[in-house]
Amino acid sequence: MGDEGLVYAVDVSDYYLMRLRKKAAKLGIKNIDAMRTSAEELDEVPDNSIDRASFTLSLYYIGDKAQAITRLRQKLNNDGLVMVYEPIASRFLGHGTETSVITALFTARGFEPQFVKRGLLFWTGLYSPA
Repeated sequence: MGDEGLVYAVDVSDYYLMRLRKKAAKLGIKNIDAMRTSAEELDEVPDNSIDRASFTLSLYYIGDKAQAITRLRQKLNNDGLVMVYEPIASRFLGHGTETSVITALFTARGFEPQFVKRGLLFWTGLYSPA
C-alpha cells in the first residue's frame, strides 16, 4: 500500500471522521478517503477495488450485517481479505457478536473462512472470497 494505495475510512459519525482527518493531517498522511456512509451502502467505493478490509469493534453497531457483508463482497477484489475483530457477545453482556453467526453470514455471501479464533473476550476472523 504505502503512498501508492488508498484507504477508505467509512463511518456514519461526522465526529469520528473529523478526528481521523485531523490525525491524518497531523501525521502527513494524504491517501485516506474518509467518507460518511454506512457499511450497508458504500456507494462511493468502486466495485472490485478493495484489497483488504476490516471490521474492528464495529459489526455490533451495523444494523443490517448481511447487507453490509454483501456490499463489501461487491467492493472487494477476488484476491481480497476481510479481517474481523469483535468482542464476544456473551462475554460483554450482549455487546458484541457471535463468531458462528458472523461466519455464517460471510459464508452465505460468498466468503470462505481462512482463520477464526475465539479468545477470552474477543474473537478474530479472516475471510476471503470463495
